[in-house]
Amino acid sequence: MSKHKHKKSITGPRTGATPTKERRSQNGGLIWEAIPSSVRPGQLVRRYRAVWESPLDAYRAYGVLSRDEYRAGLRFHRAYYGVVLCRRADFRPTSDEHASWKETAVEKLLKLARKIIAPEDLNAVIAICGHSQPARNPRALTCLKRGLGDLATQWHLAAKEVCEPRKQ
Repeated sequence: MSKHKHKKSITGPRTGATPTKERRSQNGGLIWEAIPSSVRPGQLVRRYRAVWESPLDAYRAYGVLSRDEYRAGLRFHRAYYGVVLCRRADFRPTSDEHASWKETAVEKLLKLARKIIAPEDLNAVIAICGHSQPARNPRALTCLKRGLGDLATQWHLAAKEVCEPRKQ
């Protein structure tokens, strides 16, 4: 056996490679866009992306969620992702200075959202908006709509579109 192992490099998709049949049917299908190639200057390469990045996008496309509920869900997702999913699990204050750090705006927003949403609706909102898991049953969708409706009302997302000037 050779002393030198052949190291494999991570490369991008081959030119002309297309997604599989299964991939085309997931998350609402695929869309593609032409981007410049980093290997061959002046040549364009197709990049494929999912139509729906999260279940919220699918529920909005099918009309399950209104525009205000969708916007509240996206806002909750950003807050939840920023506070809960991006924090190190082993964070413990090691000094009085660390313990006295003030809450960030995102942490305050998430605390406020948890106070606004009813306890019976909170699990569905966290699972669908926070963790991007699809609803497991119709009851979860009902809880999601109620929770996001409460958030949209309290965060005044419904009134914002009425106050904004219309684009012509």
